[in-house]
Amino acid sequence: MLTRQQHLDAFLALVKAANTGVPDDEVDVWDGEDLTLNPDAAFPHIAVSLDRISNGPPLEAGADTHEATYLYDVLVFTETDDFGDGQTRALTILDALEAHLTTSSIDGRRVRMVGDEELMAAHRGRYCYAQSYAVPALVSR
Repeated sequence: MLTRQQHLDAFLALVKAANTGVPDDEVDVWDGEDLTLNPDAAFPHIAVSLDRISNGPPLEAGADTHEATYLYDVLVFTETDDFGDGQTRALTILDALEAHLTTSSIDGRRVRMVGDEELMAAHRGRYCYAQSYAVPALVSR
């Protein structure tokens, strides 16, 4: 069983391993900032957020160990520049993430995509798209 931080670190490592073309130093845990509004932000950028953990019933009556699902949001920030359209670049990055993450696992449990990507923000040629992923896990109370 992994701790919450170990699980987040493992998911972040999977995101960095995807063939997105985004430098590793531009892939991190989301700090809550909308980079589409930050004039000093570097693009493209990927941020990961642990949205929630949904707990299932104990594996056995009275057991401390139970099934849970970690739900992660992956935010992709891009901008339109001399190298191309920001929306097209964001969707290309999301496709690369989907191809890698949905064939990956954490602690032996398969990552699955939840829903479709969603445009979260657009401001002066800058874009933020989000995609959610779920990963089952065993956790201890």
